[in-house]
Amino acid sequence: YVGHCLGQCIRYTIVFACIDRYIITQRSFHIRSLSSIQMAVKVVFTMSLICFIIGLHIPILMSIRDGVCGMFDSYKLIYAIYQIILVGLLPPILMIIFSSLTIRNLWYRHTDQIRVRNRDRYLMRMLIAEV
Repeated sequence: YVGHCLGQCIRYTIVFACIDRYIITQRSFHIRSLSSIQMAVKVVFTMSLICFIIGLHIPILMSIRDGVCGMFDSYKLIYAIYQIILVGLLPPILMIIFSSLTIRNLWYRHTDQIRVRNRDRYLMRMLIAEV
């Protein structure tokens, strides 16, 4: 149970790191201010608590039959669905989404800098022409 929950915490820590990178690339100061050490500590604590709560089904629904601890009956299906969604699909999808949004924000920032640079050059030419 603990090993499973810690594995989940590690996966979702990487997801939250991708979200943090996305937040840092935002134009709005108020949104960027969400990326702080204090917020990271709160998020890690909350995420760990949620991972351990969500994983509670493992020690509760596992059973012992013929001296073997395992998943039997309908719990096999429930656990398989849980693994596919929360372990296999959700973390990579969230990482791809937030990484793509981060790249898009960085691209926008780069094109804005090019526009500002071109405008500065134009203003400098006008100033030199005046003198």
